[in-house]
Amino acid sequence: MSNMVRLMKSSVIVLLFLIIASIFSIFFSSMQKTGETTILKEYFEIGSILPLLFPENDRKHSCGWDEDILVGRLPMDLRDVNLDEFANKETFFRNVKAGGHWNPIQCSAKSKVAVIIPFRNRDKHLAILLRYLHPILQKQKLEYRIFVIEQIDDKPFNKGKMMNVGFQHSQKYNDFDCFVFHDVDMIPEDDRNDYGCPSSVRHMAPAINKFKYKLLYHFIFGGVTSFKKEAFIKVNGFANKYYGWGAEDDDMYYRVQRHEFRLVRAPFETGRYTMIKHSQSEKNKMAKQLLDSRSKFIDKDGLSSLRYSVVTTKNMTLYTWIGVDSQMTEEEKKLTTAQGSQNSTTERVKLGQ
Repeated sequence: MSNMVRLMKSSVIVLLFLIIASIFSIFFSSMQKTGETTILKEYFEIGSILPLLFPENDRKHSCGWDEDILVGRLPMDLRDVNLDEFANKETFFRNVKAGGHWNPIQCSAKSKVAVIIPFRNRDKHLAILLRYLHPILQKQKLEYRIFVIEQIDDKPFNKGKMMNVGFQHSQKYNDFDCFVFHDVDMIPEDDRNDYGCPSSVRHMAPAINKFKYKLLYHFIFGGVTSFKKEAFIKVNGFANKYYGWGAEDDDMYYRVQRHEFRLVRAPFETGRYTMIKHSQSEKNKMAKQLLDSRSKFIDKDGLSSLRYSVVTTKNMTLYTWIGVDSQMTEEEKKLTTAQGSQNSTTERVKLGQ
């Protein structure tokens, strides 16, 4: 009898969903869509009804992509975004838990993903990126949490170290098996680009508008990358020695090759990104010298030598903010030039304040 009741309950739920879906279909097909803004609004608002219909204790099967709610190529809207408005009104943002955490409730996610964004003084870019990331990750039915790792000291920005900090510190929140390292100015153009680590090491952004959607050079490995946990540990993470812009991604390419991982690039059709225009960060004047001498420290410098201090953390509405002091070592001081930071901490408004 209990099985019969459960079957009837499931049938009612399915019927209810079909009715609601039909109503939405009729309503939106009657709308006259004009311009990218209307299309973008539809993309962000439709497609999250299923979690409301399935109680969490009914999740027994692994999630698969629902091709019907993936639209493929996304319209690009790079205008300034008010995240508070989205968090309160849009479906894909209302369901996000404090700290930028979300998980599907109608099935069991195949991957637990930590999205790690190294950050300094790019608030407008972050808002635009979050507007695109949350819907994509939810449509791919991934359990995820977004971490914004901000270097709040007055030293030159060290993206590699901030990504290492994100990897280490994120494990206090969940048992993540997939780590996506995401530049804040890289906006995904296609929601079919897999953010769930389908391979051990993956270059997710081979096609960038700035470079006419072609590889700039054959060993490029930056912008957006993903690693399974075991692979990132084996390569010893990113180098910590690159203060200032440049070369930490090329260094990682050689780490991947050294440990004989197969570097998989996302298909050019789906691995497309728009890079938001911005002023160039201060270059690392020692980048080439460090890269040329990488064999001397490639096995010693990284996760195993990571030194930092987390000053503060906050669960923001759509992400977890982690303020970090980079704790430059004496060796790092000798290997880098005195470059100063792009903006002093007194001149910036930190995300967590």
